[in-house]
Amino acid sequence: MAVTISKKALAVFDYALENNLAGTSGELCQRIGLLPSNLSAIRKGMRTFTHEQLYELAKLTRCNMNYIYGFSTDMFRSETNDTPLARIRQALTELEANYKAKKK
Repeated sequence: MAVTISKKALAVFDYALENNLAGTSGELCQRIGLLPSNLSAIRKGMRTFTHEQLYELAKLTRCNMNYIYGFSTDMFRSETNDTPLARIRQALTELEANYKAKKK
């Protein structure tokens, strides 16, 4: 499981580099609290990211933590707030507006 997490985290790390979210590889390592020398070991499968490093990487890239941990296939969360609770709130808002319109 740790290997899968590291592979997905490396994909996110490479995404951050490709999209210039933190400058160089060394600067990105510094931003997430990773020693640059440990990055090579992670790429070779000899180390893994810490949970704190994964969190900082996800926060920087706006990546879906569920993707890194293997619970989702979507690297990024949807920008829309399409949770069940959000849909219920939207439905209640629409019902309230319809009720007020019929009262007039």
